[in-house]
Amino acid sequence: MYLIPRNVGGRFEFFEGFGIKELIFCALGALIGLGLTFLLDLFSVSRFVKILPVPGITAVVFFIVKVDPRLGTSMISSFINQKKFISKPRRYFYIFGEGRKQR
Repeated sequence: MYLIPRNVGGRFEFFEGFGIKELIFCALGALIGLGLTFLLDLFSVSRFVKILPVPGITAVVFFIVKVDPRLGTSMISSFINQKKFISKPRRYFYIFGEGRKQR
């Protein structure tokens, strides 16, 4: 019988809740922001507006994919679970209010 401490994780994390997978998603967000920067460069807007998409989109992606250590889920997995729950059929065995039958 082996005793494994609770704080031992099965994956590498740079800091709590942020590992390789989250880093890849943030890098993809930064690339999307960089693409928007080049797209804005075509319209010759101000320099501040040109550099804003890179850190902005990266930060949004970071908060979407970062795992909450208390729950063990990220915001995107919460949205996916919510969509699965909403798509399931529901059964209501009780009728409340007027018209309820007495058994």
